[in-house]
Amino acid sequence: MLVGITALLATAATVSAHGFVQTITSGSTTYDGYNPNVHPYQQNPVYAGWAANNGDLGFVEPNAAGTPDVICHKAGRPGSQHVVVQAGQSITLQWNTWPGDSHKGPIIDYLARCSGSCSTVDKTSLRFFKIAQQGLISPNNWATDVLGRNSNRWTVRIPSSLQAGNYVLRHEIIALHSGASPNGAQLYPQCINIQVTGGGSSQPSGTPGTSLYRATDPGILHNIYTSTTYPIPGPSMSNISKREHVRDFQVEVSEVRESKVASLCYLPAAGSADPVLYAHLVKRFQTPAERAADGKAKGYGLTLEADLLRGESKMFKLSPTTASRDTVTNTQHSLDAKLDESWDQPAADRAQGQQLWRVFLSERFILGDDDDFDYTTVDENEEYDMMERQDEEEKWYDEEEPGWEAGASSRHGETGVQDF
Repeated sequence: MLVGITALLATAATVSAHGFVQTITSGSTTYDGYNPNVHPYQQNPVYAGWAANNGDLGFVEPNAAGTPDVICHKAGRPGSQHVVVQAGQSITLQWNTWPGDSHKGPIIDYLARCSGSCSTVDKTSLRFFKIAQQGLISPNNWATDVLGRNSNRWTVRIPSSLQAGNYVLRHEIIALHSGASPNGAQLYPQCINIQVTGGGSSQPSGTPGTSLYRATDPGILHNIYTSTTYPIPGPSMSNISKREHVRDFQVEVSEVRESKVASLCYLPAAGSADPVLYAHLVKRFQTPAERAADGKAKGYGLTLEADLLRGESKMFKLSPTTASRDTVTNTQHSLDAKLDESWDQPAADRAQGQQLWRVFLSERFILGDDDDFDYTTVDENEEYDMMERQDEEEKWYDEEEPGWEAGASSRHGETGVQDF
């Protein structure tokens, strides 16, 4: 009996670790997602998320990728409410929890237009186009790690040129801790009804939810412990989601992309991005000569600024008045979001400290929060979109195969890509 109870408790602990989108915030309004622990027991609950048979907070297995369950989770059913958002603006999805230390993987966002109200739509009629994706950012640093560092909040930007109307947002996390085994990945799709206002005239075509990917696709069947790159599964990014700001520049870890980001945002001797964190990760391992070089590069040694930031943080915690909050908003965000969450453990050695500092700077740059960088130099440079175009072209060539053409003496496409 004791063994049975222990096993039951272990199962419950495992289940409770998985999460769901609990709320959605657009502007100053917050809407409920579907809460499998609450809404099934209420009479006529109102929520914008899609209901599902996921009371165990479980996942959809890859072998179900061709079934309706993969669209909006198991037996997904639309909610009665719509989140109202203006095209070009963002909404924030708040997960109740996520086991980020173990369940690492990509986060992908799709939209599908509803011909009328999304509260009565047939999910199999929806055609999804991808508007955002983030996978492996740097070694062992995944989109799910970003989610955890942001207190389980994820921001989704609605394309500014999207035509006004009702859409289903398909927000998905793919956990890959067991992805090296067939049918080992865990799919966590979450659907939300949204009403887009304003916008332009773009109406992207899409893909049925049952055709987004297969169980054997490289981004689903994937070993995160041996691979240094990651191919994000699903269709290519929609043209409507062409990068409008550098924060939308999705980075896959390869030598080319990693060096590109590093060349743009890594400041070798500049702790000005966050003096406290810089001292925490890098400066503590420096020799006196290296610290002096840092000071010459910046004009001062950053010690005074770091001390001031620590003092302001203490003032904020001791006197959380409105005035204090206004004074140290940036400091509080920096210390609480970085030091108190994922950065609170000091680096074990010099190499780890420098690596963590690079991760921080890269992530800060990609999210568009680098105050030292002029983003217009990237936003207005079309060359930075070339990598995405090249990926799409290579994928097209890989999928093309020679075929017999009526009346021809050789197979069509046999002489080279120019014949495809």
